[in-house]
Amino acid sequence: MFMGVADYALENGGWTLPCPTPRQIAEWVSAPGPCDGVIGDIREPALRAAIRRRDCPAVHVRLHPWQEGTEDFAWVGFEERMIGAAAARFFISHGFRHFAWYDSGYPAQHERREGFTDELRRTGRQVPTILQGSAWRRPELAELLATMRRLPRPTAILTVDDEVGQRLCEAAAIDGSPRIPQDCAILGVGNDELLWISSWPPLSSIRLPTRQLGYAAARAWHALMKGEQAPPRVLLPPIDVIPRQSTAVQAVRDRHVRRALRTIHKDSTQRISVPDVVLTTGLNRRALEQRFRNALGCSILDEIHRVQIREAKRLLARENRTVGYTAARLGFASTNPLVRLFVSDTGLTPKQWQQQMSIRSPDEN
Repeated sequence: MFMGVADYALENGGWTLPCPTPRQIAEWVSAPGPCDGVIGDIREPALRAAIRRRDCPAVHVRLHPWQEGTEDFAWVGFEERMIGAAAARFFISHGFRHFAWYDSGYPAQHERREGFTDELRRTGRQVPTILQGSAWRRPELAELLATMRRLPRPTAILTVDDEVGQRLCEAAAIDGSPRIPQDCAILGVGNDELLWISSWPPLSSIRLPTRQLGYAAARAWHALMKGEQAPPRVLLPPIDVIPRQSTAVQAVRDRHVRRALRTIHKDSTQRISVPDVVLTTGLNRRALEQRFRNALGCSILDEIHRVQIREAKRLLARENRTVGYTAARLGFASTNPLVRLFVSDTGLTPKQWQQQMSIRSPDEN
């Protein structure tokens, strides 16, 4: 997040960016001396009071689901419902029929859970099992693992963040069960490099635009500093899901559908049609479509489009490619089909989506 603030500061020049703790910030804001404003976690009552006394512009940053927004300050955060929906779509596309949600009890998590549950319901899936209990207190962790062992196999689990995901993978590996991902597939949120690397198996995770969030916070603060109106709330959608070994289990039982999925996913930069996919399975189109819907709840074309959108987002956000280049790379004759796909999926054109994700982000695996 700080790097996004620094990006904006470099573009606009002349900013000094100390990084104290919230308590230190309160002392610093209260003390005489230069302080033009605050960007960061401003939930602490003492800090909020100090900001009001000094009457300086401030923007709250909600990075984590245990943080909540603010009514009296501008704030930026992530689209929590979209994070939950992205997890559901990822699990569904891998053929899972059983789902679970790790509930940490944080109020702000409810939106993410609703997005997850609503997307599952929309596609005719069952409501997820709720997993509760601390992942750090040993007795509760033992009970949590016991509950996971009783789940149908395989069950897809969405955790609150990468830290919890890493902890569950580690505890299951030490205990010997449940097996990850054969019994329980685990998906984290945040794509924290230190956590997914230290997890065994390596943790799949939803990548969030953390750097872009810092940039958006700095832009909002700068508007306030200049006496302009800043939006009271800016929410950014997740970028994509980074699959790794913690979800590397194919839950689709139908061998014809598995073969079709391999064809679709084999090379997402090659233009592929529904007849191309059907040809690889030995079935007629009607039979394969029916099997596809039974297994995944979507059509063959829906899955082709999902893979194309995922690849387009990678090219636009991570490689900063143009819309024209991206459309051509995916085998489209013009940009129009790609624009229609993007608007249908995100409500934005590819260019608008890319501008929302426009801040450079470090390479991630």
